Amino acid sequence: VEYNFTASIPGYSGHDYQLQYSDAVTGNWFNIGAPQSGSGVAFNFTNVVSATNVSRYYRIQISP
Repeated sequence: VEYNFTASIPGYSGHDYQLQYSDAVTGNWFNIGAPQSGSGVAFNFTNVVSATNVSRYYRIQISP
């Protein structure tokens, strides 16, 4: 069994957005896919996760 995690955020020009996950709040963070460049419109990040993952935490890293 799998489920989808989806986050929708506005993307602003001049910034890059990288979806990341960790299996523990204080754990290491890992990139999911390639960074997305902001273009002034909202976009979605999606991650398909196996139901065997008991917990997973997400964040979106913004640069610069």
